[in-house]
Amino acid sequence: MSDPTPVVPAPAVPPPSSAPARVVGVFFSPTATFQSIAVKPGFILPLLLWTAASLLITTLMLPKIDFDRMIRSRMEKSGSTVPEDRIQQIVAQQKSMAPILYNVIGAISPVIICLLVTLVFWGAFKAFGWDFTFRQGMGVTTHGFLPGVLGAFVLIPVINSRESIDPQAMGDLLRSNLGF
Repeated sequence: MSDPTPVVPAPAVPPPSSAPARVVGVFFSPTATFQSIAVKPGFILPLLLWTAASLLITTLMLPKIDFDRMIRSRMEKSGSTVPEDRIQQIVAQQKSMAPILYNVIGAISPVIICLLVTLVFWGAFKAFGWDFTFRQGMGVTTHGFLPGVLGAFVLIPVINSRESIDPQAMGDLLRSNLGF
């Protein structure tokens, strides 16, 4: 006689949680949250939060950008000599176009970044034969970027404390990574 093979119970899958609970869960219980996302993918709320944070930072930053200094710095680096009246025209043009351009970029960049990152991971996982849907990938990706969204909200007092901001040095404002 042979011994019966022991039955191993399937791991318990956490019940799907609400979108706001998942946003909080990313920070306090990430394992259960991402397991919940795998069961019932969702990405709208974190993507909306990311887009709102992006637009808020853009709105706060735009009035503090010193376009004159930024344009002059670019001219010096390129080694070109431009008459003063032409520099003033370029600065005026930048000031008029910046709100539209920066807000469009602030609104669409979270969506584009999420789609690209999700596409890369989805393709890689599918190539190795994993059972992984694009919707699951989108849910994981958007929730994975939430710590950066929190960082954006922490950046608000830093932006408000500055008189002017160099957009090329935005990554160094918060000094929350070793890159500064």
